[in-house]
Amino acid sequence: MKEGSLLFFVLIILGVFAKLQAQELPKLTIRADSVDTLRINPDQLPGDYESELFDSVKLIFLETVPESEFKDIDRLFITNEHYIIYEARTLKIFVFKKNGSFQTSISLSKRIGLRYGLFFNLYLDKLRECICVMDPGQKKIFSFDYQGKLLDGSVGLELERLNFIDRLQVDGFFFDFSYYRSFEDSRYFPWLLRTDFQNKKDSIEMFQDFNADYSISDINSTFRVFSETKNGRMFLTHCYDFGIYEINPNGSLNKRMEIVLPANHVVPKDFLVNQLYNGKRNSYFLKHNGLVTHIKYCYSYKDHWIIGLFNNSTIYFNQRTSELINLSQVKANDNNESYHKIHGMEENALLTEVSFTSLMANKELQDRYKKSQIEIAKLDEKYGKGKGLESYRKYLAKTAKMPAKINSERLLKIQKMDFHNPILRISYFKERK
Repeated sequence: MKEGSLLFFVLIILGVFAKLQAQELPKLTIRADSVDTLRINPDQLPGDYESELFDSVKLIFLETVPESEFKDIDRLFITNEHYIIYEARTLKIFVFKKNGSFQTSISLSKRIGLRYGLFFNLYLDKLRECICVMDPGQKKIFSFDYQGKLLDGSVGLELERLNFIDRLQVDGFFFDFSYYRSFEDSRYFPWLLRTDFQNKKDSIEMFQDFNADYSISDINSTFRVFSETKNGRMFLTHCYDFGIYEINPNGSLNKRMEIVLPANHVVPKDFLVNQLYNGKRNSYFLKHNGLVTHIKYCYSYKDHWIIGLFNNSTIYFNQRTSELINLSQVKANDNNESYHKIHGMEENALLTEVSFTSLMANKELQDRYKKSQIEIAKLDEKYGKGKGLESYRKYLAKTAKMPAKINSERLLKIQKMDFHNPILRISYFKERK
């Protein structure tokens, strides 16, 4: 069975039960008495120099040994002492200490029999200090400590959580975000469930003001809705909604911000309610490049806000000075690449990465550029500077793109290796005046 079909089947069968149980739960209240409106035009945002935005930058070189090798950071969790990385391609979790030294790896396919990377999610249990894996196929939550030990007593998943998308633990509460299928028809609804540690529950349907009419194929494969800044704030953002909802330490919710984008970046006003779009919304996005369907993530510490849009624009917003900066136009000094792979924040520090793949691609450019310069020098020597074999000169100029300048000696050494894990970049924001 194809992955999309399996997900569709799971949500149809189990979502009915979720809908029935949701109707019986007390209503969860989201306060919206102090909502800021932030107008963003991604096409007109300026960039900035790295040195103007950040006080300092340091690189964390994640130890690369056979047991620790990975290519992609698909999820990054930050604890007081560890960086915990999940790679979907291999279904593996890697645990590194804050200095980059490797501690352990966990193969979810070997340890607990997981087969698909799409149908489960991870969350940190901060009270027990473990990483938890929610698997709806086995109807269980598996917990591993930071040394990789599988803890005794896997917890059963209740029916209402079987169609979950993401989970967040906040002191004495769990927040589960899921899509349930209407009992009456095939429409899907985003649903937020709050459960305290005494198993008392309440919930809210996120789209209450209108009857959204979309099917499972319209949900843009969004399997992460919670964003948490280590020692900072926690937010909920989800598909087709431009609100930013803050989850407070006491378990209450407040809508903090509404993002307003130009008309050419958003879908038509009747996009969610018009049945003509039903089942065709993802194909609509393919035909209209640059559309923003939702906010992918939001991190905040004091006045610093990082807002990631679905069209891969990443916005820096300073709430005190009202500055808006396009991080995609801010280049890192170490490898001259833009700040585009955002993995989280820890207090006022932004975590991004330098990937080995990009270093290797840049090395290939360097080699190609050197060869082209040698060929051009030969032509100049034989025919005179800039003369002779004009078409070949144009070919050399076209194919020999100038490589990025690497300003880190250690990155230059890594660039010559056969393989290295991604490098974490930690950039500390300046206090803006």
